Amino acid sequence: MAPAVSGWEDSQFLLDYYDEEDKLSQVEELEKIAVLNFNTWILRDRHADAVKQEIRDLVMDMQMKSLLKGEPDTESAEIEEEDIILKLKNIKMPVLVVIGDNDVEDFQNIANLIHKEIDSSKKIIIENASHLANLECPEVFESILLEFFT
Repeated sequence: MAPAVSGWEDSQFLLDYYDEEDKLSQVEELEKIAVLNFNTWILRDRHADAVKQEIRDLVMDMQMKSLLKGEPDTESAEIEEEDIILKLKNIKMPVLVVIGDNDVEDFQNIANLIHKEIDSSKKIIIENASHLANLECPEVFESILLEFFT
C-alpha cells in the first residue's frame, strides 16, 4: 500500500516537503505540521470536498497524537539503510502493489518500479484516493486484499 523502497532518490517535491515540515517542527507549529501532512498526503490537488470530513478528522487526529507524543526517552540505534531497488527482481513470491491514483508522484513511480521489477507482482490503482487509499476507500481496499489472498 503506497510502497516505499530504500535506495529511492526523493524528488524535489518531497525534499521541499521535508524542509517545510522541519521548519515548522523547529518552531513547534504542530497544528500547521498536521495540516501540511494532510494537504501533502491526502488532499493533494483535489478540492476539499473530495475528501470526506471523517477522513480529514481521522488523519488530523492521528497526526496530532503522533506529534504530541514526542520522542522516546531511550536512545535507539538507526538501522542502516540498504539499497533494495536492485534486489527487487529477486523476489519470486506473489506481491500486491496498491496505490491511490492521487498519491504523490514519487510513490506512483515506486509502485510502477516494484511492479516492473517483480514478475510475480500485481498492481492495482484505487481511483479517487491518495496516499492512504486504505482509509479513504476501505471497502475497495478490503475487496482487493481478499481477492489477492484467495
